[in-house]
Amino acid sequence: MEKYIAPVFVASLVCMAVEMLWYGSSSLARYFRFLGGQERGIGHRNRSGASLFAGFISILVTNAIIAYLFTYIPFLTVWSAIAFGVLLFFGFYVPVHLRSILWYEKPRKIFYVHSGYYLVTLVLASLIIGLW
Repeated sequence: MEKYIAPVFVASLVCMAVEMLWYGSSSLARYFRFLGGQERGIGHRNRSGASLFAGFISILVTNAIIAYLFTYIPFLTVWSAIAFGVLLFFGFYVPVHLRSILWYEKPRKIFYVHSGYYLVTLVLASLIIGLW
């Protein structure tokens, strides 16, 4: 597991950068303001240091779990790492987040925006950690 410390950290930094780019775009900020602040904090550039740190820790934990799974499921190709990220996305993220969108009757666009972000970051993390 020690061999995964560096790739987990690098993957977490990459995912954090993707998050800032994904949710920091001006079109998303305008959309979330249009929703009346339902997704407060998303699309705002002035996030506090504590929320950024907590977000980084949550990404770090997710990537550490991916690395732990890679100790039991070795991947040798780019496509197998991509497939693993996609399977994680459809197996764990989509069912949970889709139920919350349906239950709280939020607009579907929120689901699409968040889903796109998680699909990209899970695939990137799987590639970085799996092929390190």
